[in-house]
Amino acid sequence: MLSKLTFSAVVIVVVGVLPASAQTYTVCETDDPGGCKPHQVATGCGSIDSWAQSACKVRGSDQPAKYTLVKIGDSPGGQCGHALFQVTCK
Repeated sequence: MLSKLTFSAVVIVVVGVLPASAQTYTVCETDDPGGCKPHQVATGCGSIDSWAQSACKVRGSDQPAKYTLVKIGDSPGGQCGHALFQVTCK
């Protein structure tokens, strides 16, 4: 006799609770985004912290964003100059 086998699959979908991936961004903070390289994220003067908090926020969580912020260069000019930061989400 042959017996019937029944297979069932369980798919678990987690939405809204996954952290931002441990990703590193090079962020160009400047009043002239045209001076940033194509692979850099451009953000306005004085907005690096708010950009990092938004990019690194754990989706669906009330916990503050976790990231490291390292200034890797800057030059004067314009309203706020041109600064490069490395933002690593944790």
